[in-house]
Amino acid sequence: MLFILTILFRLSLSHLPNETIEEAPSSITKLSANILRDFEAQSRFSLVQSEFEKLKSDIKSKNEDAAEKLREATDHLDRLVTSRVQALKKLAASAEASAAIFDEHDDQAYAVPQSDKRCEAYMKKMNESDVHFVSNMVEQNSKSGIHITVESYQCDPRVMRDFDWTGTKFIEKTMTENKEKDPEMGQQYIGTYSGLTRMYPRRHWKVEPAPITIDLFDPRFRPWFVNAESVPKDIVFLLDYSGSVKGPTMHLIKITMMYILSTLGPNDYFFGVYFNNHFNPIISCANRTFMPATTSNKKVFFEELGMLEEKDQAHFSTPLKFSLDVLRGNLDSNQSLFADYRSEGHKLLIIFTDGVDEWPHQILDEEFQTRNSELIRIFGYAMGYGTSLLPLQQYMACKSHGGYSEIDSIMDVKPQSRMIQNVLSEVRGHELKGTEADKREPSWTQLYMETQGTGPTVTLSLPILTSDQRIWRDQSLAGVVAIDVSIKELTKYLPTSSEQMYGYIVDNNGMLIYHPHLQIPKTEVHCVRRSACYDAQQVKQKAGSGLRVHYGFSDERVYRLVGLIDSIPTLDMYDLEGDSTAIRDLRRRITTKTCYEEAIKDESKEYHCSHIKDSPFTLVIVNNLDLKTVYYDDDVPELGLSDNKLVTFFYQRRDVCQWKLDEYQAFDRFKVWADISEKKICSQDDMRMPRAFTKALRSWTQSWPKSDIEHTTCLLVQYPDNASVPHYVNSFVHTRSKLTAFYPTCSSHDMKAVNKKFDEEIKVTDNNDFVQFSMRSGSLLIYRTIADYENNRLAVVGTQWKENFFDQYFDNFTRQHSDWKVCRKQECSIITRNGHVIASSATRQPSHLSTFDPQLLESLVKVNLVSINSWVDVQSECKAKRIAPWSSAAPASSSILRYFVNSIFKFAQTSFWKNLFESAITLVDAQPSMTGKTWMSTCSRYAKLYPVPNTTLSLIIADRACSSYRPKRTFEAEPRKLEKCDVVHAHARRRPDSLNDWKIEQQNKHVDCINGTPKTKLFTSTFLLIFISFFRIF
Repeated sequence: MLFILTILFRLSLSHLPNETIEEAPSSITKLSANILRDFEAQSRFSLVQSEFEKLKSDIKSKNEDAAEKLREATDHLDRLVTSRVQALKKLAASAEASAAIFDEHDDQAYAVPQSDKRCEAYMKKMNESDVHFVSNMVEQNSKSGIHITVESYQCDPRVMRDFDWTGTKFIEKTMTENKEKDPEMGQQYIGTYSGLTRMYPRRHWKVEPAPITIDLFDPRFRPWFVNAESVPKDIVFLLDYSGSVKGPTMHLIKITMMYILSTLGPNDYFFGVYFNNHFNPIISCANRTFMPATTSNKKVFFEELGMLEEKDQAHFSTPLKFSLDVLRGNLDSNQSLFADYRSEGHKLLIIFTDGVDEWPHQILDEEFQTRNSELIRIFGYAMGYGTSLLPLQQYMACKSHGGYSEIDSIMDVKPQSRMIQNVLSEVRGHELKGTEADKREPSWTQLYMETQGTGPTVTLSLPILTSDQRIWRDQSLAGVVAIDVSIKELTKYLPTSSEQMYGYIVDNNGMLIYHPHLQIPKTEVHCVRRSACYDAQQVKQKAGSGLRVHYGFSDERVYRLVGLIDSIPTLDMYDLEGDSTAIRDLRRRITTKTCYEEAIKDESKEYHCSHIKDSPFTLVIVNNLDLKTVYYDDDVPELGLSDNKLVTFFYQRRDVCQWKLDEYQAFDRFKVWADISEKKICSQDDMRMPRAFTKALRSWTQSWPKSDIEHTTCLLVQYPDNASVPHYVNSFVHTRSKLTAFYPTCSSHDMKAVNKKFDEEIKVTDNNDFVQFSMRSGSLLIYRTIADYENNRLAVVGTQWKENFFDQYFDNFTRQHSDWKVCRKQECSIITRNGHVIASSATRQPSHLSTFDPQLLESLVKVNLVSINSWVDVQSECKAKRIAPWSSAAPASSSILRYFVNSIFKFAQTSFWKNLFESAITLVDAQPSMTGKTWMSTCSRYAKLYPVPNTTLSLIIADRACSSYRPKRTFEAEPRKLEKCDVVHAHARRRPDSLNDWKIEQQNKHVDCINGTPKTKLFTSTFLLIFISFFRIF
């Protein structure tokens, strides 16, 4: 997710009066003719135009019924969700029955050290059902299989116990019946606290390439497991940033923080405080506090940790008091980042330190004596290599029913980061005691990437309660049952192929579960770590040869694969829908569960919503009243594909044909689509138009040089006529169906920006007679559009040049024509509609006008020739950066967040242009003037603007820039990242259903580990603290 700041200078020259051209150099029409000639030779536009002309009679448009589509999709989703909830509760009941069958005899068997013979027998049985081994695959995957996390030992009594009770015939029968009743049902899981997972159906577990890949799948860190084992929570992180934690200790703190943050979701709220000599919030936005644990908020929080410097001594009392007050809400009522937005669940204080030199008696006494039923659980982490027991941390944890752990090596990080969830899971088990499985509320995840590469998935889950048998020791939950729901099932009846309307799904927080504009990362295997992802030599140079680095330099994709960052970012509906009165009204209906059939109307749009039964989800259908769905009204039995391997077809849609194409890499999808587009799997999507476009491109593909060799390098490719070999990139056709063809194949990496641009402009209507220019990612796009009889864009035909080509092209032309001598005294510049100077007679390098000539741009803005529009792009991405997670007090490279986009668009009308150019004949002073003033002198400039015929280019002839000019206003044309308070956000939410059975009055009913402890023991702990403090001083 990213915010981009860009300036787009946009002129619509189709409205300029023709007589204005007479004042330009007379050969400007020849320049235009040369551009059109070379464009035709390199794009083959006429070939495409003639073939598409044959299609137009069968291209029609239609109106669709949004209310009917809402009812159809809602009925399907209601049936789907109800069926999965019933299957989940049936599996949970079966699992609990199986977990309860073990008696005292089994307890003794598991509690004693296992003999080698017994261990070998269990290992053999486990290996026979282990999903890692292909030999264990069974016919039609008709049995369950197991996965044991890499940190677990097969002969651990707990692993053996969980292998037995999850493998009973009752569970196997239930899983089989669920699948038979609903053949489309996804994976069924039973995750356990020993790290063993039983899943149905059995499938081969992919960990590739095996020699360098570590399987990191652990059920205890999966979102479906974490959601089910505890209710939402408010968390305050209190971090020691004194000088003693600098270096390896801070490394451990940050890695542990990453693991904990990875277990938080939008239903959880968090806040951070750091302390040394002073204390401050980690994110300080007008002195406010809690924010929801969305992807962007968690990223901003972690980035801010890297900005802080460890220094001075640790003063603990005041920040401790402040943190407790924050959790209790004892601060001023305005001291909340998002007023009234809290989880309504647990209140947790998590402390990271390597030791403090004071015992805050008064604060702790007040806390433990006056807390009533509002319990704040304190979790203490003693951090650092060689750090021993910290009695204060342990005392606070015991008194507050929290937890205490020591992390002195990287190997401790992952297991000890689970301490918090282990405590909360025990609490959850006691809360649910006596509640039957079918009476519990399932937990639902956000959309995330399924571990084994089956694509975007939502999972519902329920906790499994234990029996009273001693075999469960201190566990109140035996594990978690879960069932996957694929995005294919969620979107099956959504209007994914409509152009008039679209549908999306949101949860109780207004977070998007699905949206057609949600950019989903490519589908691949997750929960893996590949050793080739970082350079060990660079790790040593950065951290020192003595530091054992677990992760090294990694970009965000690596963190997603590992599981430390959300595999699919959580986006709010406002991020993609905007913030209008209608959207706010829609959100109110979603969060208050008051959707009804009457649509919300907002000018040209209407919004329909419906709540999905037995889930936190709401379906929204957006209907654009000004649009119709364009379709092809004839069958296309044959595609007539060319065998030219130098021309590549690209079909990037993943949401058609029941998401079947999502299994394949982007450039393999077209071949698969071509084979299945007429089959039943694609019957819900109208594939006639993309098939017609594919067939119409046959003559274009055959017009290019051919090769029988795949993956021919660009050095061996034959270039079009008049093409400059050093500057020519490729030629392409982009169609309304998001199907693209391009030549040559070797330029595939240059097509990403092209596809992104024209995918966003599919519904744009413009003048199809003009050759248009646009600068994208270092390439200059030259293109023309083809439209149907109703002016709906059908295709874009174009070519790409390297950005410096047109500058040389213009220079050569002006040297050959004497009427351009004016460019020797003045600056002649060719400018695109989005403000890029692509050619100039000036000695400066062509660039965006905001950089090339800010004085000129400022003047154009001043006379209202252009205006500024702003929007937020939350999904653009920076290039991957290698970052070290333990970096301290030095801003690391920005990770992908949001960027602000600023665009300058045209507001040029015929009357303005006519008056402007008429006045050029008689009065020069009437031209737009630019004046820059300094304390020494005044500089005035004059400029004339002309359209380049039959193109969207402008010619500006201006006096040379004033060297003394200093712009009064800065226009930013490059991406600019917005920081913390401009990024963090939260909005109205609906209380999650998982809180319906949360019993706050039971939070204080657990055994207090301090009560009953002899005073001498407490005195000893206090004395030990004083002694350690004395030792630290010396």
